[in-house]
Order: sequence, then structure tokens, then C-alpha cells
Amino acid sequence: MNNIRRFVRYFFPYKLRIFWGLVATALMGFSDTLLAVSIGLFFDALTKIQNQVRTGQEFFLRQDVEKGGIHFFTINLQSQDDVTRFIIYFAVAVILLVVFKVIFVYLREYLMNSTSNKFLMRIRQEIFDRIVLLPMRFFDRERTGNIVARISNDVMQLENSMTSMVQFTQNLIYTVVYVTAMFFTSWQLSLLSLMVFPFAGVIIKFFGDRIRRVSHDISVNVADITSFLTEKINSIKIVKAFNRENFERENFEERSRRNYDYSIKIVRLVALLKPFNEIFSTSGMAFIILFCSWQISTGSMTIGTFITFIGLVVMAYKPLKALGDSNVVFQKAMASAGRIYELLDEEPEFDTAVTEKPAIEQIQGNVEFRNVSFSYDSRKYVLHDVSFRAESGKTVALVGPSGGGKTTIVNLIPRFYTIQEGHILIDGFDINCIPLSNLRRFIAMVPQETILFSATIKDNIRYGRLDATDTEIEEAARIANAHEFIMKMENTYDTEVGERGVQLSGGQRQRIAIARAVLSDPRILLLDEATSALDTESEILVQEALNKLMKGRTSIVIAHRLSTILNADKILVIDRGRILETGNHESLLKKKGLYSQLYKTQFQS
Repeated sequence: MNNIRRFVRYFFPYKLRIFWGLVATALMGFSDTLLAVSIGLFFDALTKIQNQVRTGQEFFLRQDVEKGGIHFFTINLQSQDDVTRFIIYFAVAVILLVVFKVIFVYLREYLMNSTSNKFLMRIRQEIFDRIVLLPMRFFDRERTGNIVARISNDVMQLENSMTSMVQFTQNLIYTVVYVTAMFFTSWQLSLLSLMVFPFAGVIIKFFGDRIRRVSHDISVNVADITSFLTEKINSIKIVKAFNRENFERENFEERSRRNYDYSIKIVRLVALLKPFNEIFSTSGMAFIILFCSWQISTGSMTIGTFITFIGLVVMAYKPLKALGDSNVVFQKAMASAGRIYELLDEEPEFDTAVTEKPAIEQIQGNVEFRNVSFSYDSRKYVLHDVSFRAESGKTVALVGPSGGGKTTIVNLIPRFYTIQEGHILIDGFDINCIPLSNLRRFIAMVPQETILFSATIKDNIRYGRLDATDTEIEEAARIANAHEFIMKMENTYDTEVGERGVQLSGGQRQRIAIARAVLSDPRILLLDEATSALDTESEILVQEALNKLMKGRTSIVIAHRLSTILNADKILVIDRGRILETGNHESLLKKKGLYSQLYKTQFQS
């Protein structure tokens, strides 16, 4: 029920559109009702005229049309010409009613469908807004495919349900209008007709609960399939290199089979629900026709009243039946909505500094760790009492065995994660007291695995500063040793780099990333050595670009090859979350500790 309330709340901003859409729908139903009543009156009049002709009587018919003590008009037919005019007037009235209805059909379609599209646009935007504000812990925990499935598959389920929701609302209003008209025509017959409804409601509730549960299982399974596909497509080289095509095909088949099994459960439920709806509606209709026929035979009902009432019953049963069918789509939508709300309810990155400190306009770039301990899962600590200081404009290198905590240290500086113990200071300010957007404005990262977006070279560089001019972008590319190779491309800076930059070589991607960092003009640089996987020529160009980028900036560098940080102002040797040694290259060699062992191992090999 809570999901339904939240779902409905999204439509509040569009209440005027919805109101007028509902009014248009009601007027459509009203025009159908008028048509049914008019046909009943028309046949009543013609039946009486026919009886007069058969018995040889003169034309004479005077019939007052009134309901509930209200007189509407009088049918007065005294000649063949009157009958002809009556038929013509009836035909014109039918045409006018159809035109009247068509106008409101357009209004209903436009107002209701535009509202559903606005709803979808809003929900997509809210999902993406929440995703980009979620902390790194969320992305560490969730599979990429699962996140993508919530944006794509679950929103698509909502999109599919929007049409059904519009139809559901329309059918509900139609039902109210038609049933009201039925009561005005004959309240006794109406009560008789509606006896079947409670039984239909119980059946719809029974099937609806089960369809919603299975739909949730399908959504979870589709998310698993999406995750699987995302992972395998991104790793297709590994799949092929190890000749695991058949293995992965079997894995995918197992997931597809599971999805098929869930889908068949819904197929069975829907296949059972529709016959029940059909049985109730057809049985009710048959009973009404039999009862009305009996009343006509006893003279208690006219043919016109019979035609009017049966017409209204037929019109009412159709939307009532559709209400039951819409329940299937609605239950699927509620299952998807539940998964979307789980994502929207995730806590965003908590900015402790928003109300505590004003924004800092400029910094020198002094970075200090004071007794920092950190755990990703609040159980096993990966950093233990880490303390060091990086002076403004100096280079601090982090070296040590894999898994020692180097990347964790770098990720803590821009507050991707919150530390459990200790303090991290920038120019003496605790980073928890600096607004996140303000803090990250002074920091740039160049990771080992370069991340480029599927856009042009110019757009990827401009990502560092969105208001940069083309001249500033070109200057940043020159500093990064990227301008020369860019100008050799057919579309120069407007060249599309492809998904994740696949159209560029590794060295080219790295230089674009460096140009992006140059453009942002940071005071603090966080570098994960970017040259270890490059050929010699590319390594020289990238290292030269990095040296230009690091000049005059505080740089914290994760070093995989010690040859790249021989001139670092300070080297921290890290293992198992602790700083074991500190010094420059020469002093660390003299200590003959872990750094000396790593250095000898690398240079001997």
C-alpha cells in the first residue's frame, strides 16, 4: 500500500491536467449514455408507429421524455412527414453526439498521455539524480547490471503500465457513468446486474497478489541477466582468450531458463484470471437478458427500455472486464516500483560540512593524515593509524605490495569514503568540515585505467571545466602532449572516441585524461601510475605530460614501478595498511628495508 501511495504522489504536480482529462473521459461516457438512451427512445417510438400502421390506425404519437420528475422534451408524431423528420433528427443527433465524443477523445488522449510521459521523465530524472549522489560504498556493493536494470527494465515496466493506467482510469469513469445511467433506467435491474461484482473482486485480489510477487522475482532475475551481460561483454577478450564461450552460453541459458520459469507462472495466472472474468461477465449478461425478456413478455418493460438497459450493461461490462485485465499490468508495475523506491531510498553521500563551514575560495594544497584508521565494512580495518604530511607543491609517492592500502589512502582524500578514526586535513581544515563540491574542486584524479566518455575529444577534455573555451582546451591538450596526435585525426577535436575511448590507443587515452586534469587546474593531484601498460614511446610522452601537470601542485602518486618516482620528495612504503618506512629514494635504500627489497627486485628483473 505504501508503494501505491508513493506512486500516486508523483501525479500531484499534474493534478489539473488529470482533472480535465478525467472530465473529458466522463463526458465521453456521458455521450455514450445519451446515445444508448436515444436509441431506446427511437425504438420505442418506431415500435408504437409500427403497431399503429399494422392495425390501420392513424399516425399519432405523443410521448413526454422525462426522468426523476424533470421534463426534457416531447415526441409528437402525427403524420408520415413527422416520422421522416424524426428519423432525420435522430440521425443528426447521433452524428453530433459522435462529434462531441471525438473532441473529448482528443482532449483525454492528450491530457492523460502527456501526464504519464511527464511522470516517466520525472521518475527517470529522480533515479539518475539519486544514483550520481550515492556514496562509493553503494557502487562497491551493487552490480552495475543491477543498477542499469532498475533504470531500464523497471522504468520500462512502469512505462508499459502507464498506458494501462490511463485505460484503467478511463474504464473506471466509464463504469461509474454507465452504472449510474443503469440505475436511472431501472434500479432493480441494476442491483441484479451488480450482484456478480463482489465475486469478481475477490478473484482479482487473489490473482493480483500472486502476480505481484512473481513479477518482483522476474525483476530481480532480469537484473541478474543484465549484470551478467554487462560483465561478460566488458570482459569478452578474457572469455575468448580462455575459450570459455560454451561455458558462458550455459551460464546464460541457466539464467534465461529461470526467467522463463517465472514468466510461465505469470502466464498461468493470467490464463486463469481471464476465463474467470469472462465467466462472470458473460453469465451476468445472460441472466440480465433472460430477466428482461421475461419482463417484456409480461408487459412490465418496453422494447426501448430493454435496448437502453442492455446497451448500458454491455458498455459497463466492457470497462469492468478491462479493469480486471489491467490489474495484471498494475501488479507488475507495483513490483518494479518497489525496486525503484529501494534505489531512491538509498542514503545519498552525506555532506557533514554543508551547514558547518563556508566554502573555501582557495587552498595551498597541504595534505595531512593524522592517525587515520579505516574499514570498508566496519569489521576488518585496511588502514591502521596512518599519519603523514604532503607539503604544498611537493610529490609524495606511495609504494608497497598490492593490497597494502595505497589506493584506499588516495580515495579517502576526496572523501569517497568516510574514515572511522583520525583526521584528514587540507591546509589545517578537516575535510569533513569542507563542503564536498568545494573540496573536490581543488582535486583532480588520473587513474591507471583511463575513463573516457562516449563523446568527442573536446567534450572529454572539457569535462575538467565545463565553461572552458576551445582555446583553453587546446592549451591543456598541448601541455598533455595530446595536441599533435589530435590534429592528425580527421575530425581533430570533434573526433568521437567511442565507448570508454576504444577508438584511441592506451597512450592517447592517458594524455586526454591528463589534459582533462590540466584544464581543471587542481591544487592537489591524485595519480595512479599511468605508464605501466604502455609502450616505450607512449610512456615517455605520458610521463612528460605528467611531469608538466605535477609542477607546482601537491601530488600523491601510487607507484607501481619505482623508476617513475626516484625524484619524489617523499616516499611512503605501505604494507598491510601501515606505513612501514618514510623517506626519499636515497635514504630508503640505505635503510635496507622493504623499499630496498622492492627496488632490487624490480631492477634485477
